[in-house]
Amino acid sequence: MLDFEPGASESAEVCRLLLERLNQRDFAPPPGRRLLVIRDGAKALKKAVSRMWPDAVQQDCLVHAERVTLAKLPHRAKEETVRLFRRLLAAQGAGAGTEAFEALLAHVARHNDDAAACLKERREELLVNVSAELNKTFLSTNRIENVIRNLRLATGSVKRWKTNGAVTWSASGWRRD
Repeated sequence: MLDFEPGASESAEVCRLLLERLNQRDFAPPPGRRLLVIRDGAKALKKAVSRMWPDAVQQDCLVHAERVTLAKLPHRAKEETVRLFRRLLAAQGAGAGTEAFEALLAHVARHNDDAAACLKERREELLVNVSAELNKTFLSTNRIENVIRNLRLATGSVKRWKTNGAVTWSASGWRRD
């Protein structure tokens, strides 16, 4: 966890403030390296990252993409969809990733045009080529989701938020991870 910005949503303003603060602290990839950003698909974050670090590689979380896709499919199509997402997650190299994505897209398109259109729109962000060692860790936002889960546990019973209360409670929730 590098930083956070309290906000009611992942708005453009919240994303901008967060990335500006990181930039003020001189956060940047080393010279000759590119930043890998794993996102949940939020367009505001994609735009903010593109502005701050134009050459950053942005990967949409495959776990989020799977959840969104499954929610649009009939029950009978879900088991095969999960299998095809696992194949995409395990794919190594651009060719294998493209092949796995095309198989997934074809299967989804047979069951729901809207789900297929969503996948097709996110194609580039879902096909970032990450090495085998990083695949399981960096193709999903599960690391941050665990932190958020702990935060919700720590703040779930808070009824009165004082000034800067969100910051204080957030810090106490993140200590658990």
